[in-house]
Amino acid sequence: MIQEIERKFIVDKLPDLSGLKGHSVLQGYIFTGEGGTEVRIRKWDEQYIMTIKSGGLLKRQETEIPLTKVQFQIFWPSTEGRRIEKTH
Repeated sequence: MIQEIERKFIVDKLPDLSGLKGHSVLQGYIFTGEGGTEVRIRKWDEQYIMTIKSGGLLKRQETEIPLTKVQFQIFWPSTEGRRIEKTH
C-alpha cells in the first residue's frame, strides 16, 4: 500500500509535448463514494490494474492490484457510464 499526496500546479505556459509518445489509458470507475473513496480499473497499454483509494483531500492510501486481461474484461461492464480514455 502506498500513500498518495494530491498536488496541483498552475502553469503559465504548456510545454511542447508533440515529440513524445503517449500511452493509451482506458479507465473505468467501479465505485466512487463520499469523501473521495474510489475503486477503479485501468488498462495502460497492455497492463491491467485495479486501484483502491481511500477517502481524503490531501493524503490518501492507494492500493494497486494487478489484473489479468480476462479479469479486466469481467469488471469492465460494471463501469458503464463512468469511463474515461486518455493519453498519458
